[in-house]
Amino acid sequence: MLANLVPETGHFSVADARWAREDERVGSDEITAQLTRSDVALLVEALDSHEYWQLGDVLPRNNGVVFIPGDIEPDVLWQDHAPSENQREAIAEVRRCRALAEMLWGMLDGAEPNRRTTGSS
Repeated sequence: MLANLVPETGHFSVADARWAREDERVGSDEITAQLTRSDVALLVEALDSHEYWQLGDVLPRNNGVVFIPGDIEPDVLWQDHAPSENQREAIAEVRRCRALAEMLWGMLDGAEPNRRTTGSS
């Protein structure tokens, strides 16, 4: 996914929005959205909330943090069992949320994310 500041307008252009689920009525081609910095920050917070309260429902979580394989070393939460099918799907979605959140934070001139998650993805 690419996000670029459009100098002429001062807005961000988000290209290659292939993160949209196939079952949603969102196109999978390029989209353009006009967002303020506070809009971007709100979206990142919403992704964090979605990760914890919806996706994290079937995953190990504690104190506002969802843990997926690879988040901690040694990986004591996942070393004794493989994720179930529901967990594998949630893990994939968590990774997508985290990637989108990182991309959005990158649009804010390198501002550091205020994240509860500790993921490396």
